Amino acid sequence: MQQVARQRGRFYFLIVAALLLPNCKICVILGAVAVFSLRQIYIFCKMELMHTNYEISPHLRGMTHEQVSQLDQRATEGTSWEFYCGSYIHHPTVFGHKMSGMVQDAADEFFTEIRVDKDKLVAYCSCGEHNSVCKHAVALLYGWVEDNDGFMNVADTLDRLRRKDKDDLLEILGRVIMFDSRNLNFIDEDAMPDELTEEDL
Repeated sequence: MQQVARQRGRFYFLIVAALLLPNCKICVILGAVAVFSLRQIYIFCKMELMHTNYEISPHLRGMTHEQVSQLDQRATEGTSWEFYCGSYIHHPTVFGHKMSGMVQDAADEFFTEIRVDKDKLVAYCSCGEHNSVCKHAVALLYGWVEDNDGFMNVADTLDRLRRKDKDDLLEILGRVIMFDSRNLNFIDEDAMPDELTEEDL
C-alpha cells in the first residue's frame, strides 16, 4: 500500500508543479515520474508534457464493452472478465488518450497503463507480461467501460486546481514533498538531460 500511495503522491506532484511552473523543464521531469519507465520518459519528452491535452479522447469515450470483450477473447481467451469481476482497481486515472491504475491480483498489485489511439492500443503492466495484453490491462479496460465515473479525470482535477490561488497550490505541493521527500529531487532541472535519444534507453 505504501507503493500505491507514493505513486499517487508523485502523480499529484506532477499536476501541481505543472500548474505552478508551466514553462519549465520540470514538467518533463515530473511526467517521467508519473509513468515509471524510461520508454515513457522518452515519450513524454517528445510530446512536451506542458502542452498535453488532458481532455479525454473520443477513442476512449467511444470504447464499448463489446470491443473490450473481443480483446479479452484474443488476448486472454476470455478469462479477464471473470478476473475483473473478482479484482479491485485502485486509483484509476484517465487523461487524454491514456488511462492507468493499480490492479489488485491476490496479494499483489500491479501498475497498469493503457494508451488508446485510433487504430492501436498499447498496454504496459508492471506484472512483466511483454508478449501480449495481460489480464490486468484488460481488467482496467473493463473498469473503464463498466464504470468510468470511478476514474479520476485529470482534466477535471486540473480545473479545480486552477481555481486555487498560488498559496494553496504551494501548500498542496509542500504536503506532497513532506509525504515523500524524494519528490524534492524532481525540482532539480539538471536531473535529466535536455533530450533523450533511443540510444539512452
